[in-house]
Amino acid sequence: MTLTGDLKREHEWLRQKLDLFEGVLTTSPSPVTIRGMCHTLARMLEQHVRNEDRVAAPYTNRLQSIFRNRLLDDHADERALVRDFNDLVAAGISIPTGRAVLHLFRLINELREHMAMEERELFPSLDYAQTHPALAEDAEVSP
Repeated sequence: MTLTGDLKREHEWLRQKLDLFEGVLTTSPSPVTIRGMCHTLARMLEQHVRNEDRVAAPYTNRLQSIFRNRLLDDHADERALVRDFNDLVAAGISIPTGRAVLHLFRLINELREHMAMEERELFPSLDYAQTHPALAEDAEVSP
């Protein structure tokens, strides 16, 4: 099994949850429902970032500095998404429901794009670093 197998399964689970949330968003949810969804999404993302950090930590030093910087930027993006969800939770009922729904759709799409990028760029590089530790140290570009 690859190093990133669990993360890929986690991405699939997150996508399923995002699909469910999108379905709820199309039903004109109440502000309380939106707040609960934001809270749940923020918790899911926080856990996902911790899992990625745990998996990537042993291998990030084996990759070029440009890749390490990209990894840090990617996690900064994820943390920004978590903050956005938390901001929606904090705003609660005080923001118009329509605006909250549009914002959630945007955040869900950003999260999907981010997961696709990780699967396309980050995961193959981590798997390569795991299976080729000596080569990964000298590689200029991840596979």
